[in-house]
Amino acid sequence: MALVTGALKEDHVSVALSTPNGEWGQTVKFVRRFSAQEQKEWIATLAADMLLRYLTGRSMFVGYSAVERVKEMHLPSSVLN
Repeated sequence: MALVTGALKEDHVSVALSTPNGEWGQTVKFVRRFSAQEQKEWIATLAADMLLRYLTGRSMFVGYSAVERVKEMHLPSSVLN
């Protein structure tokens, strides 16, 4: 299992989770101004929430007040093997 975040570029960041059951990824854009520390905390929260949602069997993609989802993807394990 792997959980990764991309570089923050022009208020956009990507977060992805790879598991034995498939891979999920999303690119989000901050819709409010945050300090560098607050951005790091939001990115960590997004990544941790994706992992928690996978482990508890909930929907991987939900809305957040501070970010807008620009892209999302899901690749089931059947297409990865």
